[in-house]
Amino acid sequence: MSSVLADKSIPASKLVQAVILGAALTAAAGYVLYWITEEIEEHFHIFHPELAGIKVRGSPESKPLPDNINPDPKMLIFLTACYPIISISWMVLIIPTFIYVTDHAPFQSLSILRPDHYFKIVVKVYKAWASSAGGKLKMKDL
Repeated sequence: MSSVLADKSIPASKLVQAVILGAALTAAAGYVLYWITEEIEEHFHIFHPELAGIKVRGSPESKPLPDNINPDPKMLIFLTACYPIISISWMVLIIPTFIYVTDHAPFQSLSILRPDHYFKIVVKVYKAWASSAGGKLKMKDL
């Protein structure tokens, strides 16, 4: 019985690799979301309307925007649309990492930090998930 459990458990070195990848994916998504927020603030001053020349209740006279700043409203729509796209992409990439850690048996020969192996893990997880009945991922399908 212990050999069956040993096959399913993840070795410590591969667990560390998965944690590194998860932290890197989370940091990258967080940085991109932060960058988008900074771009929106720099061009549109949504979080500080008094800097954009918009009168705010209780504030002193607002200053107009300099002539060289003329933000395009399409840019605001695009940058705002990036929030859910980046968040969904992060979730799509992080879910196979959790599957890799929780049931390691189908992935014994794969190293998650190698891009080609990671792509194989992602394809294997989502292919098994798509072919499963009721949308439930069962470990035996992997």
